[in-house]
Amino acid sequence: ALTISIIMTMEWINITAKAKNQKKWRIIGFFYILVPIFCMVKIRFIEPYILLWMFVIIWSTDIFAFFAGRAIGGPKLAINISPNKTWSGLLGGVIASSFVGLISSIIFPGSVLFFVVVSSILSLVEQISDLIESKIKRIFSVKDSGSIIPGHGGLIDRLDGVILVAPLVFCLILIFPQNFFN
Repeated sequence: ALTISIIMTMEWINITAKAKNQKKWRIIGFFYILVPIFCMVKIRFIEPYILLWMFVIIWSTDIFAFFAGRAIGGPKLAINISPNKTWSGLLGGVIASSFVGLISSIIFPGSVLFFVVVSSILSLVEQISDLIESKIKRIFSVKDSGSIIPGHGGLIDRLDGVILVAPLVFCLILIFPQNFFN
């Protein structure tokens, strides 16, 4: 977690290097990076399977949004922020996450309805998080946050879905613990 935080911070500093208001962007970066990392660490210590569930939702959303968007196409979701994202991709990601929720209801004591609905909401939040990352890169005219992963950008690019999802999952554990623990 410390290494990831350091790398993401370096990427953030590089992205925002030409910002007019450096102090504002440093404060935003502090929360943008450290809050999700803190939440992931806390979730890991509470129950590693919840962290795995969170990542499977993020991954399934990204993968199925990509393939549904490519296969179906259709109207663009946010053309000025991320021109390749489509409404069909959004729907594909949410449907995939619903299936993850269905399977999760077998693993955790919460109801099928709870996990299908929460997984779908987390999928939507993941896609919003992804769009926020895209918007930040557009603000600074940057294609990728870094080059640590050739062809895939930096760690911020790979973990953009975690930015909003990890804090939300942490809050869900605190608010609805009976759905995660016996």
